[in-house]
Amino acid sequence: MKIKAILLVIIAALWACTPIDDRHRNVFEFWWKEMDCKYPFFIQKNIDWDSIFVAYKERAQSSEAGELEIVFQEVVDYLRDGHCCINTGDKTIRYRLPTDTIDKFAYYDITEYVAVPLKRLYNRDSTLYVVQFKDNITYIHYGSFNFPVIDIDEVINIINKFSYAGGMIIDIRGNRGGQTQNIGELLSLFFSGTKIIWYNRHKIGCGHGDFTDFVPQRARGRGIIPNSITIAVLTSGETYSAANYFAGVVRNFPNFVLIGTKTGGGGSWTTTSVLPNGWTFTYPVAQAYDAQYRSLERGVEPDIKVEATPLWYAKHYDIVLQTAYKYLLDR
Repeated sequence: MKIKAILLVIIAALWACTPIDDRHRNVFEFWWKEMDCKYPFFIQKNIDWDSIFVAYKERAQSSEAGELEIVFQEVVDYLRDGHCCINTGDKTIRYRLPTDTIDKFAYYDITEYVAVPLKRLYNRDSTLYVVQFKDNITYIHYGSFNFPVIDIDEVINIINKFSYAGGMIIDIRGNRGGQTQNIGELLSLFFSGTKIIWYNRHKIGCGHGDFTDFVPQRARGRGIIPNSITIAVLTSGETYSAANYFAGVVRNFPNFVLIGTKTGGGGSWTTTSVLPNGWTFTYPVAQAYDAQYRSLERGVEPDIKVEATPLWYAKHYDIVLQTAYKYLLDR
């Protein structure tokens, strides 16, 4: 009996020292190594990735999923990258945007500018609509570059029903991106022939500076809108990803002007991999640059900075749109 009791004590002690769930150990280290080799923006963002590992490795060794989620959240926030996230199956851990990048006070009231009778046409998926403003100005609101790919012939048929001799306003405030194919389709309205619209650099090694040369991305234009027409593009801190690309591309077109606040950034497409515990993580795989070799990752500054404020919001007044309208009238 005495020997049996001793054995039970030993077994109980060993059981107490054995983690109940060991799936989450070493997951952070696996993720850190994958990102160390494949993430393309350490140098651009001046991130000391080695110090991140040292700072978090002990906490990340916890067998508790909750603690690991907290660690991932803190590190993802440090990366400042909306294209980088971890999916646990129950939640998605992604970059928490600082509040000063959010256009909280935007007020998109266009009624005072609309020509009478009201003329407003949508494309089939209703992400893009066109409105006839007074003074022969055409307003285009593009809420998302996401699926489906726009039917550009349908958009051309819509635009041809409007008068834009006084200029055009393209509003991409709050557009969080989507399909890069939609960028080329929309851009094709504004130039003829073939044009380099941006460059990509792909990661080719585990060194933080290991990239291909600049790979040009070309688009073929349809030349629907003459380059004598001035185009004002409205941007905000919530203009991300593919919409950020669009802003970065058109700033190199001589008849375009960006009005609003700096875009939210995002200059890559993404891929997804699996972690040892079954979670998945998504991350960018390349760098993007405009035709002048300026990186698109950190956002695009406007030509004319106009920021919505609580005062304008309280007055139900869209100061960004008003600035663009006046700019076109004064041309």
